Amino acid sequence: MLKRGFERGHLFIIGKSTTTGQDNTTIWASVHQKTSTGGGPTSHGWPDAAYFGRVRNELAAKGLFDLATEQQQRDELAQRKQARLTATSSSSASASSASASASGAAAAAGGGGGAASGTDDAERARIQSELSDVAEALKAAMKAGERDKIRELMAARTKLQADMKALDG
Repeated sequence: MLKRGFERGHLFIIGKSTTTGQDNTTIWASVHQKTSTGGGPTSHGWPDAAYFGRVRNELAAKGLFDLATEQQQRDELAQRKQARLTATSSSSASASSASASASGAAAAAGGGGGAASGTDDAERARIQSELSDVAEALKAAMKAGERDKIRELMAARTKLQADMKALDG
């Protein structure tokens, strides 16, 4: 996981060194590293029995999980995409036949179609609210070190983001 964290740019950043005060230098990002073979956690060294749990939580906070969990997330995303495509194709067939009669009825009534836009706006507001709730719950789960809850919340966030994207697309 640390190797993938490095490859994705989560271990180091360019910033101001707290040690030297120098700006524009390579510094640690928010994933803790071991820099000493002794001294324990207070000296960034070993022994540190809680290190691997902490580093897993820090990487999970950045959306990086073990390979099995990441594969499961990809599979779930593919299933949701397939379900949306299936629902879209079946609803578009019924929508095209319904749109002919609906447009005739709207023309006869002299009205337009603003209700769908209102429905979309309400759905966007609902999704945004749920995304905020998930973000707060995610912070709490990360603070508590609940990796299973973090995975669950990350999956929920991904689904909500996909739903929002589907509304916009």
